[in-house]
Amino acid sequence: MGVVKYWSPSLLDGSVTTAKLADNAVTTPKLAIAAVDTSQLALQSVDWPRIKLGNVRQDRMDTTAVSSSGNISASTTASLVLLPYCFWPMIHVQATTFVRMTGHITDAPGADNPRFGLRNDDSVSRTYDMDYRYIAA
Repeated sequence: MGVVKYWSPSLLDGSVTTAKLADNAVTTPKLAIAAVDTSQLALQSVDWPRIKLGNVRQDRMDTTAVSSSGNISASTTASLVLLPYCFWPMIHVQATTFVRMTGHITDAPGADNPRFGLRNDDSVSRTYDMDYRYIAA
């Protein structure tokens, strides 16, 4: 009879540790799409306090930067729409005394695209530029 080389019950608790796995030994592309069916996760099976501070690092998150700019005519509002899963934007406005943030002119269902307006209360056109990051899907 041959020797059974790999038999799961022969693995003792703790015999496979993260220290024995090389960095990136287990990678996301090795999981098939929909390999983890969320309907199979029991309610509260993921305990959020177990995600420790620093475990999700920025260098491991796929983000992309976006920049946009434009003019806001006198006494009008520019409607700005951001991409889904974005971080708060950096907004630079010429003559900030006259330009303020306001609600978006048109409401849309859902929260997939954050939106807001920039209102120019001045009697002349003002410029703006906006930079932000979003999590790439």
